Amino acid sequence: MGVQSSPNPVDCNDIYKSGFGQNGVYTIYPAGPTSPVQVFCDMYMEGGAYLGKWTVIQNRQDGSVNFFRKWDEYKTGFGSAAGEYWLGLETMHLLTKAGKYELRVDMEDFEEKKVYAQYSSFSVASESEGYKLTVGTFKDGGAGDSLTRHSGQKFTTIDKDQDLNAANCAQVYYGGFCHLSAIVSGNPFKELSLHISFKSQKISTFTMMISLLLALLFTMGVQSSPNPVDCNDIYKSGFGQNGVYTIYPAGPTSPVQVFCDMSTEGGANLGKWTVIQNRQDGSVNFFRKWDQYKRGFGSAVGEYWLGLETMYLLTKAGKYELRVDMEDFEGKKVYAQYSSFSVGSETEGYKLTVGTFKDGGAGDSLTHHSGQKFTTIDKDQDINAGNCAQVYYGGFWYESCHFTNPNGIYAWGESTFGIGINWMTWKGYTYSLKTITMKIRPVTEQK
Repeated sequence: MGVQSSPNPVDCNDIYKSGFGQNGVYTIYPAGPTSPVQVFCDMYMEGGAYLGKWTVIQNRQDGSVNFFRKWDEYKTGFGSAAGEYWLGLETMHLLTKAGKYELRVDMEDFEEKKVYAQYSSFSVASESEGYKLTVGTFKDGGAGDSLTRHSGQKFTTIDKDQDLNAANCAQVYYGGFCHLSAIVSGNPFKELSLHISFKSQKISTFTMMISLLLALLFTMGVQSSPNPVDCNDIYKSGFGQNGVYTIYPAGPTSPVQVFCDMSTEGGANLGKWTVIQNRQDGSVNFFRKWDQYKRGFGSAVGEYWLGLETMYLLTKAGKYELRVDMEDFEGKKVYAQYSSFSVGSETEGYKLTVGTFKDGGAGDSLTHHSGQKFTTIDKDQDINAGNCAQVYYGGFWYESCHFTNPNGIYAWGESTFGIGINWMTWKGYTYSLKTITMKIRPVTEQK
């Protein structure tokens, strides 16, 4: 982060006036000295000594962060200022009640065409007013005006409906925004950014940007075994605590971080679990393309997908069993277990094979998928006439289409048919689970 001399800068313009002219992550204090907020500052856009500098309030760029969130998260903000993030409605309100700001929205499509839309004023009202949006006169930078229609509207999220539609627009369109009665913006963009910055003395512009920071939130386990293949090897090296460790299924030059569950069904003679998938809070977007599912994504300290290639390397080297742990929003926990688990090579489509089912209260929703190749939004290998990943917003070993959708949308309980984190034999197709974790361990280590 940039080092600042101004003790309590309110926005990026204050930081710039303190002598810091580089783009980067800085700390601002719109609520006072005891409430720091990290933001990305764009010091270059429409640069010049007499133009205000932009404070980024939102950024989308690679799909790494899930924006289908509840009210409290949109209020306080989420993501990382070094990548994809939402600054927070309360912070936007505090900024725009203290001075006059303008707004700029920068966009880029997947053909790399860049456009923008600019508005002469931008403000967000208080929470008691529903964080109502107000924007001023539009200036076209090639994008056209898709925001003026939302001016005057309160903010809507999946759990707080303040739009004018008979339904909840956030639920229908999987987002959070100041909806009117429908979405007006056009095609999806590769990048979308909103900036705020001061121009002259009391006008500033908002810019939303996207970026990615995968940061570990706690210290990784230190290992003595030089090249452990899985969490069981780590346990045998003398490390018995749950946590993030490094394994080497492809050899010493290819480290992979994983979460090791050393405690579930514990015992000296039982193998230890390597977590290959984890969903717990909706912080990571799982609606991804083939290359990302192949190599893995997310952070082993939270939500993540280990990667199909790593799963293949692990399960071709030894026999593993699979356990799937689940929890609903009422606090009930169940599991499903399978006597064997393997993933074929990429040339075989990363085909899934699971063995005999053991019931832990969840029922069997995975055997139906055994023998299927992996399908993503951009690589259709299911046996449906359509692309199951596109229809159900995930990536999985779909058949036609699913009994379970562990990589679907994180939808907080009751949800649209089939699109959430479903385990059909436990909660059906219209309930999205609170947590689901897929973990594997060597079969040969058991009694």
